[in-house]
Amino acid sequence: DGEDPSSAHRRRLEEEEDEDEDEDERRGKDVVAMAGGRGAGGRGEHDSSAETHTHTELTELALQASRKKRRRKVSDRTLQTIKLLLAEEAMAQRRSARGTCSFSDLSWATGDGRSVQASSPPSSLSAVKSVAIPARCTVIDMYGFRIGDVGAAALARSLERNPQVQRLTLVSNGLGPAGAEALARALRKSRSSVLSLDLNSNAVGDRGARALGKAIAAGGALRTLCLHNNLVGDEGAEALAQAVEANPALQELLLINNLITPAGTQMLARALRSELGAGLT
Repeated sequence: DGEDPSSAHRRRLEEEEDEDEDEDERRGKDVVAMAGGRGAGGRGEHDSSAETHTHTELTELALQASRKKRRRKVSDRTLQTIKLLLAEEAMAQRRSARGTCSFSDLSWATGDGRSVQASSPPSSLSAVKSVAIPARCTVIDMYGFRIGDVGAAALARSLERNPQVQRLTLVSNGLGPAGAEALARALRKSRSSVLSLDLNSNAVGDRGARALGKAIAAGGALRTLCLHNNLVGDEGAEALAQAVEANPALQELLLINNLITPAGTQMLARALRSELGAGLT
């Protein structure tokens, strides 16, 4: 057709680039679909195994776009997802290095052996019977997974077999008195090495606080107990005051935004004076 060889060569290269770009854009859309709209955020609503696979593909796609300096870049949504997943992987690596585990790092199962994921319906979470904790986990940090009393009981049973766990954070997980009682039983076990228990924003109430107070008073290594926003009243405060007097290991007791009256506050203050000496004002 009269086209000189150099022009024909450039045209073929451009066609190949266009084909590659179309393929990369298609893969980018597939990857975003696999991420399940992860870019919108949301805790406790995704599968970490899918994220690992997604991260690998998105990273490869980003490198290709960067190296070739494409005229037509991958979509903004794809690149945003890349950044999010890269950041999440870096955070996961730091958490792993510190021995920190979250919901997806543990193996949750129902009585008939079915696996339960963070994205599973609430009915599955309420049927949890067992939790396997990896040996590397020294910190369990779960915020807002709504495991409830059933999940807390399963986790407590597993804690009895995993003395390496030193810190347990279950903020906003729908725990009531029964969940607190299950954790209290685990704390009373002679092998328990839990140093910090954070139950902020649950609803353990006086009953749960009494159980935890008795467990602490009986001994154990617990140094920090957080019961902010837990409907704890004077009965619970009394039990916790007795725990402060009985167990010097407890160094921090956090009770912001509960139902404790001035009478309950005085019981706690007397316990602190008794523990720390008459010089405390």
